[in-house]
Amino acid sequence: SLAVSHWWRDPRRRSRRLLARAEQKPLAAISEGERARVHGVVLRGAQMLEAPFTGRRCVAYRIVAEVWEQEDGWREVAASESSASFALASEGVEARVEGPFLVGLEYDARSEDEPELSPRVAATYRRLGIELTDSWDRPRRLRFREAALEPGDPIWVLGRASVVVDPSGALHGPEGRVLTT
Repeated sequence: SLAVSHWWRDPRRRSRRLLARAEQKPLAAISEGERARVHGVVLRGAQMLEAPFTGRRCVAYRIVAEVWEQEDGWREVAASESSASFALASEGVEARVEGPFLVGLEYDARSEDEPELSPRVAATYRRLGIELTDSWDRPRRLRFREAALEPGDPIWVLGRASVVVDPSGALHGPEGRVLTT
């Protein structure tokens, strides 16, 4: 039952369930306060992040680190995710997407128990609090999975729209919409 609960709560599965239940609408047709699902492309982030293991510049990432244990096989020992607001383009309309986010990305980078770790990968394991050697100073068997949302990537966003007045006092049309997730 613990395995079923973990499977059910996985961010990728949760995001698919939420997206499947939401109405899809063109970005330009969403009204103030309306919650809808929009398909678009990531343009840029207000603040760009760096994916920990690969160093890719992105607006969101999710990582999982695992260690091999003789009795249990691969066991997750650390997971982390981060996201920043970003601009989304959909059918010629632009919006700013603000979090907090459920990062339901599919993993697109991974390691497979490599004997030699790059300095970047070793440093990331250390930042996550993972020892690189066992109690006899032998290298541990480690692997990671990483997903990153980069500019140019297609994405489904589910959120509530709000129209924003810019600091100069001008009311923006559809391009001034903000989706909050």
